[in-house]
Amino acid sequence: MAAAAASVPVRELDDVTECPICAEELTDARVLPCIHTFCLKCLQEYMKNAKPGIIFPCPLCRRDLAVPDGGMAKLPKNYFVEKVLQMKKLASRLSTDDVECDLCGEENDASGENANEKATIFCTDCSKNMCARCFSYHKKFKANASHRVIGLNEQLGAEDLQVKFPESSCDKHSEKKYKTVLF
Repeated sequence: MAAAAASVPVRELDDVTECPICAEELTDARVLPCIHTFCLKCLQEYMKNAKPGIIFPCPLCRRDLAVPDGGMAKLPKNYFVEKVLQMKKLASRLSTDDVECDLCGEENDASGENANEKATIFCTDCSKNMCARCFSYHKKFKANASHRVIGLNEQLGAEDLQVKFPESSCDKHSEKKYKTVLF
């Protein structure tokens, strides 16, 4: 299984997924009009007490920008970065040789047992690793029929991973799906 993750250059994605302010992995990534992306919390801290319409410089390029009506939380999400973060998380999971079933673990916790099956499938919609037995139950439910799954022993490239991820909903139009094209 380590070979599957090796085909995805995870370290090369760090430049895209790191916040220039806190130098951590981006959380709630927001994009400025100059196209630079930051964590929402970092932007809110950077522009603490700023009123809508106030002009401020981008922390990277120093371009003058205005605080949007409703504050920094009204800046658009960076769906591209969110998708890349999901891919990095999956690639990290795929690089682990012995992944345990997340669902057996939930079942075993309730029964007091602690023997988990080895996972063979990852559902990108549920974000769960599953053994063959749990996956057979998972696919029986009609609600799960459209879920995209990845075999943990598959050799996948970045393009393959992108296709397997669920589409994101638009911030302004929750009924519409937003498909991010990475490569």
